[in-house]
Amino acid sequence: MAVQWLNQALYFYQSFCLVNSEVLRNRHLRVAANRYASCLTEQNSQEHMTENSKIIKTTELNEQAKQQVLDLWNNEYPEKLSYNSLGEFDHYLQNLNKPNHFLLTDNIDVILGWALTFDRDNEKWFAIILSEKVQGKGLGRKMLDELKQVEPILNGWVIDHNNDKKKTD
Repeated sequence: MAVQWLNQALYFYQSFCLVNSEVLRNRHLRVAANRYASCLTEQNSQEHMTENSKIIKTTELNEQAKQQVLDLWNNEYPEKLSYNSLGEFDHYLQNLNKPNHFLLTDNIDVILGWALTFDRDNEKWFAIILSEKVQGKGLGRKMLDELKQVEPILNGWVIDHNNDKKKTD
């Protein structure tokens, strides 16, 4: 209840006063104002990131894209699934049957997510990886929707726990 009152009081104070031009002498209000301002900045940057993202579909990855996808793979998948070199990862990609790559990129072409469909045992399979930076923002769903437009039935495997250790540099 006290937090709710503090939030309401802070909102009222910011709505009717020029906070930036005043010095907040109450330490708790100053901390709350700073926290509120940082939340707004973080929320705006996250909205900016999701608004400027696009999905590019391709059947082959260039060397720069392969390196970014490899980095994403090694950062997000458990260590036991990591690749030690671009050559190892390229070998994995070369052995896939009829691959289609879906790259989630930002406005400067940094790969934030990668999805892949491929044939295995006469069925369509998929894999998807999102950078930790963009998880929980609806971009994974956006990528899955893109995959489902191309293939209505997909098979995949899931890492259903956080018990596996991620690779650290």
